[in-house]
Amino acid sequence: MSEADRFLVVAHSARLLVQSAARARHPVCALDLFDDADTGRFALHSEAAQPRAGEGAGFDRQDLLLRAARLCPPSRCLGLVYGAGFEDDTETLALLARGRELLGNPPELVARLKDPAEFFGLLDRLGIAHPPTVLARPERRRGWLFKRRGATGGSHVVDASLVDCDSAARDGYFQRRAAGRNLSLLFLANGRRAEVIGISRQLTRGVGDRRYTYAGAVGPIGVPAAVSRTLRDALQALIEHTGLVGCNSVDFLLDDDRPAVLEINPRPSATMDLYDADWPDGLFDAHLNACRGRLPRGSRASPARPVRAHGIVYARARLRIASNIGFPAWCSDIPRPGSDLAIDVPVCTVHAGGTDARAALRQLSRRRRQTELRLTGQPDSEETENECNHRAPERQSHRGSLGRVAAGTPQ
Repeated sequence: MSEADRFLVVAHSARLLVQSAARARHPVCALDLFDDADTGRFALHSEAAQPRAGEGAGFDRQDLLLRAARLCPPSRCLGLVYGAGFEDDTETLALLARGRELLGNPPELVARLKDPAEFFGLLDRLGIAHPPTVLARPERRRGWLFKRRGATGGSHVVDASLVDCDSAARDGYFQRRAAGRNLSLLFLANGRRAEVIGISRQLTRGVGDRRYTYAGAVGPIGVPAAVSRTLRDALQALIEHTGLVGCNSVDFLLDDDRPAVLEINPRPSATMDLYDADWPDGLFDAHLNACRGRLPRGSRASPARPVRAHGIVYARARLRIASNIGFPAWCSDIPRPGSDLAIDVPVCTVHAGGTDARAALRQLSRRRRQTELRLTGQPDSEETENECNHRAPERQSHRGSLGRVAAGTPQ
């Protein structure tokens, strides 16, 4: 490997993958929609790619391909690792992978798993429970949700009564509203079997009609042994029928110890943040190994490992990041000075921990409040623990220009 060789990481937000890669000293160039200060700190080079025009939070194809060719040409690329951002545009992923080793699931598998007819049909054939799901608008829409095909972050989920036109309905599917805790299982797969990393509870926030926007997670959390067996059996069946590789997650509802699968995220998800510190070489390295057929020997799960939480701080009003703002040490995804942020877009991520989920969430709430006060220049009566200032040179990002489509994209 020459000094010029590097991995190419592309995602809505690349910071988590780039930071994890740094644990094992993997050289990385990153393209995402934000180019946050800490992404730049951990990467050899990082840039903000142009967002795609219109609905969704994807990439402008031509801009992304040109930047990738310049930053990490195939002749110097050790491999392409992708996160969220291609679920509804697998053609761009396929073009990006040309001449590069794709360290993740192939575009055609992503397309299959994000096609509601294919995915829920597969669950039915395997006998895996899921909420009732249909493609056509239910005649009586009360009690149903509409979900946009290939979308991420939860901001696309709305009450079915708000979807009135057939053209909008063709862009997604309808799912019966179901009770239960919203959980996510993170796992590594090598195409034949899986290693479970952990289960977390997902946090959401509501803005207007959009009540399911991803706002963070807490984990690991425990589930009854019978639930764990059901999930592992379902996961094994899915891997045998799909050949999933790398780090992925399964989102599901758990009601009265009965899991119901909502979706598979066939790429590393934001909940990696909860577990990465448990892996000396980081989960990026474990993802590479799993894509190449190697799973870790023995689980990293330990009763003594801490429970961690992270939460996204959203802008409550239009905001410009001043050069003298010092973000606390518990923050990540730090916007660069001079960034203009629109209302309701992600500002940063706050991290916390504790001996159990309740303690971790209490600390998360306190740190989120202190961070929000810092952003607005208001004093906080509580002592701010463990501070250090994160500052970085100004650089253009598209965080503010994304508007509401950016909300929740870290998932």
